[in-house]
Amino acid sequence: MASQLERRQDRLRHAERMESLGRLAGGVAHDFNNLLTAIVGSADMALMDLTPDHPARADLTTILESASRSSTLTRQLLDFSRRSPLTTAPQPIEGVVRAAAALLGRVVPASVALEVHTSSRWLVRVDAGRIEQALLNLAVNARDAMPTGGTLRITLADVEVATEARSDSQPPPGRWVRLVVQDTGTGMPADVISRIFEPFFTTKDPGQGTGLGMAMVYGTVQYHLGHVQVDSTPGVGTTVTIWLPEASASDIPRLEVPSRVATPDGHVRVLVAEDQPEVRLLMQRMLTRAGYDVVVAEDGRVALSLAEAMGETLGLLVTDYDMPHVRGDIVATTIRANRPTLPVVLMSGFTSDGWPAGLVGAPHTVVIEKPFSTQSLLQAISAVQQAVPIGN
Repeated sequence: MASQLERRQDRLRHAERMESLGRLAGGVAHDFNNLLTAIVGSADMALMDLTPDHPARADLTTILESASRSSTLTRQLLDFSRRSPLTTAPQPIEGVVRAAAALLGRVVPASVALEVHTSSRWLVRVDAGRIEQALLNLAVNARDAMPTGGTLRITLADVEVATEARSDSQPPPGRWVRLVVQDTGTGMPADVISRIFEPFFTTKDPGQGTGLGMAMVYGTVQYHLGHVQVDSTPGVGTTVTIWLPEASASDIPRLEVPSRVATPDGHVRVLVAEDQPEVRLLMQRMLTRAGYDVVVAEDGRVALSLAEAMGETLGLLVTDYDMPHVRGDIVATTIRANRPTLPVVLMSGFTSDGWPAGLVGAPHTVVIEKPFSTQSLLQAISAVQQAVPIGN
């Protein structure tokens, strides 16, 4: 009895530590994404001004490529901190797992035997891309743990966890899809397992890994309301078990951003609310250049005041989510109290309290994640313009 209580206390302490790390990682990613937005946007605009043979094009292209790789790192931090919005839909996860397994041939060498056994028929509400990436990260770790060869086994099954039959390692009672990734590699000691999901923690040599792969796995599973467990024995191998709940509610459709960029007809008045000065100035330049009449606000409170003064002349709101005084989603819903069809583009590096129900996925609303290019911003605006005609 005492050992069971100790295990529960250990899990609670681990959950609290991971939550603290998640808040730290999310805050770092938020600030870094604002910097990347200014870098990407400025380089993008400079590139558009250069002739095809200009010698500076190569340098600007390198800046954009480096920023893109940096964005991938912040994405992994956001995945870990569960601050990254996912596009989920109920679907048979068996197809997702088999699609990911088909790609593992590029990662797993011939010396490692890959076995895939799937027998799941239940629907799971997942972001297929994130699940595939999580499986890829697990496969890379398994490969590195088997330098002389071995077996990588992926199994998928539907499991109904009953209250009376539930073991200490299982999730709460209910219908779950269990995904197991097992290798016959070197294994890990207990002190490594206790830190395996911490961002930037790695046992690999310098330059061989970022230490974010398992953190991303943890964040993805948590975002899907699932559970993940790692069991390992040195010299025997490692088993990672992921539990994902069966889908129960109907999917809420998200407004997709079309690939076509609409050219503004006339001068639409746009209110841009952004508290970071460099990002605010950049967006003002981007939208002015695209033909919009731009008014800027440095925080949510100023944005509400300007919106009231602009009245019916306000044609579009582009707002950051996380701002001082008044959050961006509250700015949008407050203005929409009198103008329910006002088009809104909501920007975010991450959201501190989760995406607001009733705004994200609602008509006339598009979410754009930082960092973004000029093209991506105009695509987002095009989406709400096509959903709601904006007058001059």
